[in-house]
Amino acid sequence: MRSVKILAPIPFVAVALLVACGDANVTALNELESGVAIPTGTVALLVGPPDDHTACQDDVAHKPGLEEPYTSSCTTCHGSNLTGDYGPSCYTCHEKEWEESNPNPPVGHTVDKDGVFHASGLKDPYTASCTTCHGSSLRGDIGPSCYTCHEKEWEEENPNPPTGHTVEKDGVFHASGLKDPYTSSCTTCHGPSLRGDVGPSCYTCHEKEWDEQNPNPPAGHTVEQDGVFHAPGLDSPFTNCAACHGPSLMGDAGPSCYSCHDRKWEESVGACRDDDADDEHDDEHDDEDDDEDDDEEEHR
Repeated sequence: MRSVKILAPIPFVAVALLVACGDANVTALNELESGVAIPTGTVALLVGPPDDHTACQDDVAHKPGLEEPYTSSCTTCHGSNLTGDYGPSCYTCHEKEWEESNPNPPVGHTVDKDGVFHASGLKDPYTASCTTCHGSSLRGDIGPSCYTCHEKEWEEENPNPPTGHTVEKDGVFHASGLKDPYTSSCTTCHGPSLRGDVGPSCYTCHEKEWDEQNPNPPAGHTVEQDGVFHAPGLDSPFTNCAACHGPSLMGDAGPSCYSCHDRKWEESVGACRDDDADDEHDDEHDDEDDDEDDDEEEHR
């Protein structure tokens, strides 16, 4: 069962942030499945994956049937294309790791590439008007970002880059000063941490490619790692970071921890934590048996 973390009392409004999808999405605060009575006017965060996510893969708890996500109704929470809805995008942590294809791709998407159906003209997405749904920079609008599943796989350049974006790098136009994004005020559009606002996250296409550090990290983020400031306790993020970065660390008030890097912590929750706990319990039990055998041998 998931733990309940009390975040803060809020007057007038009672809100429950629940990470379940198979469970009810809205539950009275005093009747949470944990059985913990929570005062009215309190925000509660259920830390960890939904209870039916009992399959542990790569130290992340998944719902059984993850090899066939469409048949297994993973789309109910993770979206019709598994690129996110109530639950996070399945591509947040990894690329496509299943062979099953979407049985109901968007209308006109008939070209199967890497098990995902695309509209024809995917090699020339601007000319082929993929921008109509996927956004002017192909980073998402009605349809998901084309970078959700893969990096840039086309040679055509954006014919209408944002004003002032005249520096071409890796086939994408940037504003001048991209090596010093904080000094160059890239944060005005791309957000205070360069993870998106009016403009997309700079991490959508690539990892951190600049040396300049954020001069104004979030309050309490004093631990510098790989040029980015984190809060203390980053080695146990479910315990310490889920309040802002989301119960699965895939973003909420704060950005997804996977925006900049893969999983870099050992702490696990849900099925994965239970597996670890069982292993530790078995080891302890084996040690106790060995001790008892030694005592019996000495007694003889």
